[in-house]
Amino acid sequence: MTLIKITTLVLCIVFGWAYSSGAQPIQISPVDETSNNAENEYTIYTAKGEAVSVRKHPGSFEFLANQYTVSGFEQFSVSPGKHMFAFLSQDDDGYHAEVFQEEGESLIKLPELESYDPDDPSPKIYVLDNGELFFRYNISYFRHYDANGEQLETLDNTSDSQRGEKISDLKVMPNSNGVLLSNSRILYSDDQVGSRLRYYDGEDEPKTIFTSENRYIKNVSFSRNGELIILHLVDESSENHYAKAIDTDGNEYLALNYDGFEPVELIAGNDGRYLTSRGSGRVMAHDMRTGESLGASSLRGSSTLAATFSSSHNAILVLTGSLSEQSREVSGLELRVINVAERSIDAEEIDGDFSWHDFVDLRIQPENNGFRITGLNRELNISI
Repeated sequence: MTLIKITTLVLCIVFGWAYSSGAQPIQISPVDETSNNAENEYTIYTAKGEAVSVRKHPGSFEFLANQYTVSGFEQFSVSPGKHMFAFLSQDDDGYHAEVFQEEGESLIKLPELESYDPDDPSPKIYVLDNGELFFRYNISYFRHYDANGEQLETLDNTSDSQRGEKISDLKVMPNSNGVLLSNSRILYSDDQVGSRLRYYDGEDEPKTIFTSENRYIKNVSFSRNGELIILHLVDESSENHYAKAIDTDGNEYLALNYDGFEPVELIAGNDGRYLTSRGSGRVMAHDMRTGESLGASSLRGSSTLAATFSSSHNAILVLTGSLSEQSREVSGLELRVINVAERSIDAEEIDGDFSWHDFVDLRIQPENNGFRITGLNRELNISI
């Protein structure tokens, strides 16, 4: 196990980080398929790579390919590849679900998931890219349905803690038919708050791959290929934050102790080698094979929205700006390229009106010989 203690280090002060004047020119251009999208319009791609658009309105989704609008739902779920959209509705008869493909074609309807219980705060659905569906109810139970709407299994995710636990959650894994069942907060004796994570492949019984009696799970993310699971853990008594990378067998690849730093997102690079830790105004990167710190920087006066580490440029790329939680408008966008070897920062302002809804992931992704900012209503190509 590699364990690293990260000290709070403001590199722009200690090492004299400087903004360079065009030494590394940054070119940003719109992606053709998305350049004409409306403010609330998002382009997603079918399994064949064809671009289709959806519009997110308050309380509804509009599938432009079929000119079909879904509304009146209580909750929705989008699969990791954005190939399936599922909607949960509720009336006096109970809970109902319907799954749509990305073009707006109805795949299955589940008219009788569960009777309505006003004392149950937990009903929720989760959809996979293959159309399979999970329905959560009664705090810690999950029903598994196949792509034809047939029930396959009922899973009990109760931790059996005598002190109680938070409502169970489920994470759908990318590029996989597997899911993670999470007890993110379990109460133990002496006021300790722990957690548990189980892996379920749809065939065998769920297996426990992580457990702790003094660290709770704040968030779970994945490498792009889905092979690595990144846990953001918190010790409630000390308020320390940690990162841990494991696989579906529970094997540990990295453990980090953040000292005085609170990440808001942990991003594993495309090949799962580099971990970028994004805070509200600070970023850092680590080599996940060696545990080596690759660099860090504080960004004063800016809120980070997305970040990634590029080994080919030896740099952390950071998208900064302001997001309106109510309108979902994004303003003041700027791309910063932090060269951790030269200790310099290049920046480029991004003009235009943008929006972002969190059913799509806001990411800086490698694309051909450059990068692409995905998740905005109008995506952007980057060349540095």
